[in-house]
Formats: sequence, C-alpha cells, structure tokens
Amino acid sequence: MLTDLHDDLQLAPDVLKILSRTYFEVMDTDRNGLIDGLEFLAVMAICSGMKKTEIVEFGLSLFDFNNIAELSYDELVLALKSACSGLCKVHNPTIKTSRERLVMPSDKRLEEIASETFQKLSNGSDRGTESSKVLRTTHATYDLSLERKNIKELTATLLTIPEICSWVNFFCNYAEKREIPIYTDEEVK
Repeated sequence: MLTDLHDDLQLAPDVLKILSRTYFEVMDTDRNGLIDGLEFLAVMAICSGMKKTEIVEFGLSLFDFNNIAELSYDELVLALKSACSGLCKVHNPTIKTSRERLVMPSDKRLEEIASETFQKLSNGSDRGTESSKVLRTTHATYDLSLERKNIKELTATLLTIPEICSWVNFFCNYAEKREIPIYTDEEVK
C-alpha cells in the first residue's frame, strides 16, 4: 500500500520504505506488530515533503470514507484524534524529560476544534445564521452528523486555528531539525 503513496507524499520509494519501517517501530507502542494505519499515514504525511496545506488536506482525506471530498463532524474529530495520537507517539519516545513531552489534547478540546471549524464554515454558508446560532449553543442540540464540509474548506479553516497551526508548524520543523529521520534519495542509495 505505501509504495503507491510515494507520489502523494513526495518521497522516493526507497525513502518511503525506510521511513515506514522506522515509524512503524516507534508507533507500535505495545510491540504486538500492529499499529493504527490512519495514525501512521497522518504521521507519514507531516514528515513528508508536502506543503502544510497539502499535509492537512491529505490527513483529512484519509477519513473521507465515502470518497466524496467531504467530512462529517465525527470524521473530522476522528481525524484530529488520530493525527494527534500518532504525532505524540513519534515525538515522545525521543524525549527524556516529562516537561518536554507532548500531551495529547483532550477529546473535549478536539471536539471543540471540530465544532469551531464547522461553525466558521456554516457562518459563511447560505443556510443563514440559524444553524450557526444552534452550533454556538451546543453541538448536542444540533445534529452535526447530518452536515458535511468540503475537505479543502476544512483545511483552510483548520489552518486559521492557532492550536492546529502550532502543531503543524512544530512537527514540520521537528521533522526537519530534530530526531525524526528525513532521508534524501542520495542517503538511501
């Protein structure tokens, strides 16, 4: 499966093979030979050669189970949870002190981010402000699962949220400057 992704991730096939093996070992936290595939792909994306917008869009597209370039609220929450979980797994084993360890955002916070994202997109829609008012009160009174949002619009909106920007920036810089191995084609040969 990963060999088909080298173009999307903008990595040479040999580079992708080395990174895959390395990240698999790091993410197999219980050492049972199994990992969450969507977490793994999200981590591969952020450590790839893609631009930040492409990284977020690729990560969201992993959760487009209907293949319609749109996500529901639940799919967005799942995407956020999987990406954060995978990134914490990759970062934390290299850290010696607990002060530097990443803490996974709470489920509540990730749900708030997803709700905020849907709200921002609903404010701009021609459905009027009625759905926006309901979203502001609580997502429990409004069935967010009925709504779907375009992945490109979700990407653009997520990248306006400071927490999301800081995670993307941190890991893009982390991958370039820290312990996450980035290999060039020449280093693989």
